Amino acid sequence: MLTINNIINVLETYFPLKDVCEWDFSGIQIKSKTKTNINKILVCLDVTNEVLTEAINNNIDLIISHHPLVFAKDINQSNISNWKKELYSKILIADINVYSLHTNFDISLVGMNMLMAKELKIKNIHFINEEKLAIVGKFDRQMPLKELINNLKKYFNVANIQLVNNKLSDNNIVTVALSAGAVGDIISNLSNNIDLLITGEMKWNYIMEAKDRKINVILVGHYMEQKFVDFLFQLLIEKLSTKVKVFKYNLENPITFF
Repeated sequence: MLTINNIINVLETYFPLKDVCEWDFSGIQIKSKTKTNINKILVCLDVTNEVLTEAINNNIDLIISHHPLVFAKDINQSNISNWKKELYSKILIADINVYSLHTNFDISLVGMNMLMAKELKIKNIHFINEEKLAIVGKFDRQMPLKELINNLKKYFNVANIQLVNNKLSDNNIVTVALSAGAVGDIISNLSNNIDLLITGEMKWNYIMEAKDRKINVILVGHYMEQKFVDFLFQLLIEKLSTKVKVFKYNLENPITFF
């Protein structure tokens, strides 16, 4: 039998809380008053009402999400939506543990950017800045744009990908920056000599900066981070399956293109 603290120790062996970015809120989100022994774990991208329902129906003791349930120090802060406050209250009533692995997962050597680099066969990798939320590497050949887009669609199971500032010929992609999720101000730290940035999404002002600086960008969509669920599910199966049952919530992409 494993306790909640045993599970947290395993998680933080791979993804220590000391690696969490200052602005992030990874770690324990809700600690159950009664479920100290963990028999069933549910892995998800985000904690939602649908995830909670699945957790209740399967008698889950611990939900592990990628995105923090509450992106604040206190659920009662004014920036927390009523939807999130109501969801938080429901989880308290259900008495289920919730733990989140966000930026400490993203920057790890097995995190989202490294998983993407491995899949795309990108080498000579180094981090861009101190936060380590973006990496730069190179293909060992000039990568055709259409081939890269098809590889990304297949790997992330998406039907559409956005391309910003398409000034690329079909065979000149070598140096690539990778940053899963929402790229934020990382764009300001990129040099102009990269051929392409691959990320999930960008705010309009960063798109304008990329266009003005002629930095080509592929936007896969934030759904790309569903890969977290697949990876952590497999890791927990390998490490804990003899002692706990592990489930995963297979989120369908909530965005539809017409």
